[in-house]
Amino acid sequence: MEKFRQECLEAHNRCRKIHGVPPLVIDPQVNSEAHKWALHCAFAEEEEGDDGWKLNHGNAYAETLHLSRAFTSGTEIVDEFYQEEKQYRYDSKEYNPLTARFINMIWKESTKMGIGRAEAPSGNIYVVVNYSPGTKTQEKFKFNVFPPGSTPETTSTLSEVASNKLDNFIQECVDAHNHYRNLHGVQSLVLDAQVKSDAQRWAEYCARCDSIKVSNEEQTNGSYTNYSIQSYDVSPHSWSGRALVDEMYTEGENYRFDSTENCFQTGTGRFANLVWKASTKIGVGRAKAPSGNVYVVINYFPGEVGNTQFDAKEYKENVLPTVSQQKEAKLKEAQCATPNKTALVVEKKETVVVAKPVEKKETIKVDVNSKFDSFSRECLDAHNVYRKKHGSPPLVLSEWLMGVAQDWANNCASRGMMYHSNHPNDQENIYATSGRVSSGREAVDCFYKEIQYYRFGSMGFTMQTGHFTQVVWKSTTMMGVGKATGRNGWTYVIVSYSPRGNMQGHFSANVLPPRN
Repeated sequence: MEKFRQECLEAHNRCRKIHGVPPLVIDPQVNSEAHKWALHCAFAEEEEGDDGWKLNHGNAYAETLHLSRAFTSGTEIVDEFYQEEKQYRYDSKEYNPLTARFINMIWKESTKMGIGRAEAPSGNIYVVVNYSPGTKTQEKFKFNVFPPGSTPETTSTLSEVASNKLDNFIQECVDAHNHYRNLHGVQSLVLDAQVKSDAQRWAEYCARCDSIKVSNEEQTNGSYTNYSIQSYDVSPHSWSGRALVDEMYTEGENYRFDSTENCFQTGTGRFANLVWKASTKIGVGRAKAPSGNVYVVINYFPGEVGNTQFDAKEYKENVLPTVSQQKEAKLKEAQCATPNKTALVVEKKETVVVAKPVEKKETIKVDVNSKFDSFSRECLDAHNVYRKKHGSPPLVLSEWLMGVAQDWANNCASRGMMYHSNHPNDQENIYATSGRVSSGREAVDCFYKEIQYYRFGSMGFTMQTGHFTQVVWKSTTMMGVGKATGRNGWTYVIVSYSPRGNMQGHFSANVLPPRN
């Protein structure tokens, strides 16, 4: 498989050089996602009785699929992709789907790629090639798809024109946000690459639909539940990020800071997002539709505002009056104190709600004939003991999820760090220790200890209880276990679940109190 990937990479970069764009590199995470989808296609063929050729619409990458009846070299596959160049019209504004694979392979902004391959029982060979970054809109084609004979100098000049305009717009947005946040005495936001990438992806989706779309859990498979997302349909000539933020801030005129119950008013949501105290990161995306409309998406992280049931206490703690208004209020409070007493101004203890980023996943090749080892069975048994206690049905081990979990355990071990993967369709719990793991139960016991922080009937997802709630999540039916030890001596245990748990709005039905 490594030889095949290297052939694909080298063939890609030979073609990219012809078109004056920089070479790609193989990325383990992009590789993992590609391989997982190749496996999915192979399994789908067997289960559904037809070919499993399906694009992964939840994929954050640009994706190319290849189906054949026999193993072919990486060079042959890429040469087939490149044949589409003959049909590409560099001077046309119309997108030709028959050239999609060629466009993906020489897209200038892409810097990383990943390759997956899987064989179905029928003998069909599925190859998936992912490219990152993977967002492509019509307005970007002239800056990313260049004719043969182009040089790096000419392609860089064209790309920088578009990039500089967008970068200036984004910086204006961030600066304007922090200007207003400073007026309210809350910390400045930091422009974050991942949050920015998500915003750009959604802006381009809005542009393709040519309508404002607010991303929600259903539309994005849960990818955006931790962001507050706002879209604006603006004039194509309105390039000022400051002007947009100024417009958002005017909504504060209707916000009722003095209300004890319903401070939030319809039409003030953008203002609340702008000054939300617990938010620490921001990302801005912008894309132009064929009609000429320009769509701007602003993501905030953490971003519970607007995505959860209204909580007056949370709004009180996170949407503050201006610093000058706060001082005036304290002065009035002091003046209203009885003559013989000194007025004491009590500062509220800040409650920062940090929404855990949606937990995601990756993949690796699975031997469907393998037997589950004792560690995995111990982990399964421990889960089912706790699930029975909470009235949840037992889980079963899935060979597919075993591959998913083992792949990500290998990834964490090779990098020497514990972090979550990026696939939105599955859920994972991670356990790490600086020594050996004595049994599969050790990790599960650690997950379950979080029950001490959970308040049944009144809670959703929190950072302190997410492992526990996934262990007992009632609608989850399958799990997989992976374990790997890195060179640093740390052992990483990954437990993958499907269907995923920790879905906002479903906690009361899936996380039940323990039975007596």
